[in-house]
Order: sequence, then structure tokens, then C-alpha cells
Amino acid sequence: MGQKDDIKKREKRMADAIEAYREHGTVSNACRVSGIARSTWYRWINESVEFAEQVKDAEMDAAEALEEEARRRAAEGIDEPVYYQGRVVGYIKRYSDNLLMFLLKGAMPDKYKERTAQEVSGPGGGPIQTQMDLSRLSNKELMQLETILTHATDVTAGEGGEGKT
Repeated sequence: MGQKDDIKKREKRMADAIEAYREHGTVSNACRVSGIARSTWYRWINESVEFAEQVKDAEMDAAEALEEEARRRAAEGIDEPVYYQGRVVGYIKRYSDNLLMFLLKGAMPDKYKERTAQEVSGPGGGPIQTQMDLSRLSNKELMQLETILTHATDVTAGEGGEGKT
């Protein structure tokens, strides 16, 4: 009787934790509502493949519930009370443009992504200097530079580059 009851209690606690996670969407709230420690939650994930899979399913359900609520607020709006002299005298429909934009970016990221362009230029907006003045280098520095370039060319040739001819 003892061990089977313990297993059934644990399975019930796991199921309660999963339902709480599905409903509340955070580990902290799921643990609080189901009466378990966070360490227990993570131990169960590590010990039980089935529990870990149920957590992923519940996480997806919670995320979809958030998405549905965002969609409702963006497209259908919410009724916001209008007060006059401290009393509700009516309601006005409010929509969320921000939520709508997030939904559009998520649904069609190529069309609604943020577009930025950066242009790099040299001093005074002119072209970037791409040539180096090697006349200031000593013979020793020139030999070191040649060694570096030769090595870089050899490495590039070994990686499928053209290298030296």
C-alpha cells in the first residue's frame, strides 16, 4: 500500500503542477499554486522525460493563450469605462496598436521587420582609405609583414582559397 500510494500522490502532484503551469504560465506561480518547491519542479524535469514533455506542452498552451489574448485586445479591443463625477457613465472601445504590430511582426517578419541601414564613410564623409603607406616601415617591419602575409596566403590556400600561384 505505501509505495503505490506514494507514486499516485507524486503523479497527482505532477499533474496539478502541469495544470497550474498551463493556467498561470510561469514556474513560480505553478509551484506556488500546486504547493511544490521550484527545486522539485526542476528535479522532476530532470528525472522524468514524460513530465518534461508535459511541461513543454503546457508551455505552448500558455503561450498560445497569451497570443489569443493579445490578438483579442489588438483586433476586438477592450471596453474601458468612462467616468463622470466618479461614476461609470459608459464605455469606450480601446484597441492596442502595439499588440497589433507585435502580432504582425510575428506573423510576417519579412514584411514587418525593423529596417535599418548604416553607411560607413571616411573623414568628412569621404571614402574610406583602403591603401596603406608602407614607406614608414623599417626593413625589419616590412620583412615581418611579408612573413605574416605569406603565412596568411598559405593558410587560405590550405582552406580551399587560391593562395599563391
